[in-house]
Amino acid sequence: MSFFLAIAFSFHTNLKQNQNPFQNTLEYLTKIKLTIIRIALYLCIWMGWLFLARLLFVVSNYHFTADYSSRQISAAFWYGAYIDLSLTGYFTFFLILLLMTSMLSSRNGVRIIAGWNMILLCIACIAHAVNNVLYKDWGFPLDDTIFRYISHPGEVRNFIHFHTALKFLANMLILFITGWLMFRKLFRHFIMPGPGQLPVLVIVLALMIIPIRGGLGLSTMRPGTVYFSEKMYLNHVAVNPLWNLMYTTIENDKITDSYHFFEDSEALATFDRLSGKADETSEFIFKNKNPDILFIILESFSGGLIDFRYKGSFVTPGLNKLVRKSLFYPNTFASGDRTDKGIVSIFSAYPAQPKNSVMTMHEKCEKLPSLLDSSPDYNSYFYYGGDADFAGMESYLYCTGFQHILDKDAFSAEDFNAKWGVHDHVLFEKFLMDLPHLKRPFITALLTLSSHPPYDIPVPPYWKETGEEALFYNSVRYTDESLVRLIDSLEKTHYWDNLLICIVADHGARYPGNLQNHSPEKFRIPLLFTGGVIQKHTIQYKKIAQHDIAYTLAKNMNRETSGFRFSHDIFAPKSHPGIYYAFNNGVGWITESCTEVYSLDLHKDIIREGNCENQSNNMKAFLQVLMEDFKNR
Repeated sequence: MSFFLAIAFSFHTNLKQNQNPFQNTLEYLTKIKLTIIRIALYLCIWMGWLFLARLLFVVSNYHFTADYSSRQISAAFWYGAYIDLSLTGYFTFFLILLLMTSMLSSRNGVRIIAGWNMILLCIACIAHAVNNVLYKDWGFPLDDTIFRYISHPGEVRNFIHFHTALKFLANMLILFITGWLMFRKLFRHFIMPGPGQLPVLVIVLALMIIPIRGGLGLSTMRPGTVYFSEKMYLNHVAVNPLWNLMYTTIENDKITDSYHFFEDSEALATFDRLSGKADETSEFIFKNKNPDILFIILESFSGGLIDFRYKGSFVTPGLNKLVRKSLFYPNTFASGDRTDKGIVSIFSAYPAQPKNSVMTMHEKCEKLPSLLDSSPDYNSYFYYGGDADFAGMESYLYCTGFQHILDKDAFSAEDFNAKWGVHDHVLFEKFLMDLPHLKRPFITALLTLSSHPPYDIPVPPYWKETGEEALFYNSVRYTDESLVRLIDSLEKTHYWDNLLICIVADHGARYPGNLQNHSPEKFRIPLLFTGGVIQKHTIQYKKIAQHDIAYTLAKNMNRETSGFRFSHDIFAPKSHPGIYYAFNNGVGWITESCTEVYSLDLHKDIIREGNCENQSNNMKAFLQVLMEDFKNR
């Protein structure tokens, strides 16, 4: 309607001024057409650039891309264009706003618009380059998780390998130069519209709402809109990282009802049936109920590393021997896929959340249960070779009850032999030196770091290859050797007879096997109990959860356990009713007879193996109760 009113107004004005109304109105229509063409070209150029950015992503992650056919990758591009159009709609929306506000000064207006577009291009380049580089380690598209780490830029920089930085810069240059060349010609010949075209711009501005929201339907654009496959990598190719970053930044601060599958009473009844502990009888494992406890938390140690050979040699020869004189649980599953989630799972027996991280929410951390709170007569120490404040860990540890937190600041300058602080053998030596001065009984934790990217180690590599897989195995081999030396040293001390050592990983890793982020095998981690206080050395193949550890120890020490709502006793002979884990954005559920993985974006299973009757309801009820508990803390 506004368009026709504008034409009528132009026709009337020309007639009143004794000018040829038909000729001038035709010129007016030509100007409108050129303006619409320029806006359309702007939109198309952005779509073309985003296509090239996605192409660069699949090339940068060729080790994943190689597992799929060209037809599957093409489908990801097709669905990805849908979300690209939404992002481009936002950009075009702001372009039209600038046209409307700057049309009175055509020369300055073009400069303002070109400058604004250059800012957008730089932001988009950074988002795509970061996504291209981080995806191999994160296993999910760039989202608001990045903001939990950038508050410590120095610490983030320490984890970046030279090759990673080089890859990021190469991506940035390719993306920026391509975008600059594509937009340069458009803005060189760009002509600002006159005030008479304002009604048309208003119409086009309103039309941009359609691509922005993803169409005219009731549901609006979200990441799951472009999910089309049970192969999560293909869905991640389709997701636009900048759009996803914007979306999750806005949405993930809201703890919504998106995890609500049943009536609250029904979900709680199912959960109560799963969490019943009354009939759990535990075999007494310890020689006494008040041992000194040492946690050794291994960074990124996958369960698949035990007895695994790379190029004919064992990656963890030390652990291979140690598990045979320990109480070993090879089928333990991590609660989450990051250290911040693993630490909370180990000490608070609190399962990971699909999108959020409770460690970063200090007001919630204060209300979490913990092994240390259930053992107030214990002295507690936490050793870490890096910055303990990274990702909110230090504040969580204090909330949990750790009295003494020793991070890289506790080491001398000459010990800083790694980019991020100190290497694992230095951490272990520091603990051995401090051991005679620790007040007993104690609960002490050592968190390793050398097997974290960039896999920097202070010894010659065992395997000479320079690929990521070999670098990871070299770092694991180094930590394994350092760990065995630590255990051997402890065994020679008088502390050994009353010492319980719990060796567990914070989370799993992609290797061995170059696993997908949601794969159950990626969440399988080693867990072993050793030390002089252990009465029984055996391998137990039952499936258990990482968030069972604190409850099990507290129960066997006759401590308070009422706060550990989501856990079961590892030492009980009864099978686990269901092991839960979370990834971004979905959950896994494992029983002795069923493996099920559910995507919260697709709203359906992406893995379902074995006899899974009723297990889907159990999994969803567990998640619903967990997130309700999380929301209310």
